[in-house]
Amino acid sequence: MITIFDDFSYFLSKILLGDNKLSEKKKEPLWKKYLKELLGPFALMLWVAAGFCFFTYIWSPEDPSNLYLGFVLIIVILVTA
Repeated sequence: MITIFDDFSYFLSKILLGDNKLSEKKKEPLWKKYLKELLGPFALMLWVAAGFCFFTYIWSPEDPSNLYLGFVLIIVILVTA
C-alpha cells in the first residue's frame, strides 16, 4: 500500500536529485583516437624507420629499394592505425 508520504518523498527526491539515470560519458573524437594510434611507440619506431629509408635513398639514389620500403612502411603505419 502506497502512502502519501511515500509519494511525496519520491517526488521530492526526484526534484532534488533528478532522474535515476546514468549520464553518458564524453566520447573521444575519432580523429583523436587515430592520431593517438599514429603516434604510439610502435608507430613512432616505424616512422623513424621510414625516415631512415628516405634518408638512405637521398644518400645513394642508385638503389630505389629504400624509397619503396619507406613508402611501404608509411602505408603500413596508416593502415594499422
